[in-house]
Amino acid sequence: MRDIRISVEAATALDPIYLRQLREGPDQGTEECDSCGRPVDLDREPANVIVYKYPGVTNVMFAHVECAGSALVHSDDLSVRAQLEKVHVLPMVMGDVDFASLVIAPYFRARTSDFQSSAHIADWLEAGLHLILSITDLQHRPPDASGWRASFMPGDQAGQTRVTVRSGLYSPLGPTTVVNDVGIRVSEAWLDLVRTSGQVALLAGLTEIHKLPDRDPWNILRELAKAFEQGALTCGMADADWLGV
Repeated sequence: MRDIRISVEAATALDPIYLRQLREGPDQGTEECDSCGRPVDLDREPANVIVYKYPGVTNVMFAHVECAGSALVHSDDLSVRAQLEKVHVLPMVMGDVDFASLVIAPYFRARTSDFQSSAHIADWLEAGLHLILSITDLQHRPPDASGWRASFMPGDQAGQTRVTVRSGLYSPLGPTTVVNDVGIRVSEAWLDLVRTSGQVALLAGLTEIHKLPDRDPWNILRELAKAFEQGALTCGMADADWLGV
């Protein structure tokens, strides 16, 4: 069992089942220290739990025992939620029949209020994406994602394209912006696939593609495979439009 140390105050903010999962797994064993930024190997060294509670969001972080103590931190800063919802976007060409894809991954991981699942995965599934049930699904056209649309337009810099992805287009509550005007670099061939088909495949999951040093397809596929093994990879074919000028 892991040596996870948590204060009484921090423990009151977490679900008991989630606390047991922290100590016993099967979540990944390496996290980033909230204080020094170096890796914390939860399977090999003791770690303190720091719980941050923001409006509508609870975020769990870890720290080396010598870096910071376990604590419950409250904040009413609404801008923090926007930061927690920030995502990284990586374009790819996938499939046995080529189709343009966007890999979407949150920079920060947030749990649902009951701590039994990822808030991002829960939101994406509720909005119409589909859980990937087989790793071979990555090579096939995903099912349609109703109410999702990706909009592309030329960027401010040469060779740059900007993308915005929204879900819930047909929801009575109005659409939700999942990717907000993010700059990406894609080839003309990739853009031609989007323009010709009017669609783009979304692969949204709990990967760490933002930490990859390059766009090596094998490294990206390894990240997607790890997310799949954790039940944390969703997909869907979204409508796409090119707002060229």
